[in-house]
Amino acid sequence: MNRTHVFLDSLHSYYQKKYSLDAVFFCPFASHDHQMKKPNPGMVLDAAKQFKLSLSQSFFLGDTDRDTGVAENSGCQSILWERAYNQSVKADYRVNSLAEVYSILQKALLKNP
Repeated sequence: MNRTHVFLDSLHSYYQKKYSLDAVFFCPFASHDHQMKKPNPGMVLDAAKQFKLSLSQSFFLGDTDRDTGVAENSGCQSILWERAYNQSVKADYRVNSLAEVYSILQKALLKNP
């Protein structure tokens, strides 16, 4: 394993412990044609299979058109962090805080318990 992968593994492990994450997914491939590279849905499809997720009831949070693209390509709803550079990006939801994300998720859970 090279130094970059060792670093990523330790970083992912840190965030998993700190934020109680079940998993961290990333694409190590440079080719934009690779199934795992956003906006392709490979990582989301792998997560859905691993955790038995209903993608139509799932959300993908990000700040770029590649993030909203992976949401659309995998059948998730997109949540976009509002930033000056992404004003023209289309998304299902736009947020400025974690409280807004929480509110969206809470409403979705109440709608589909």
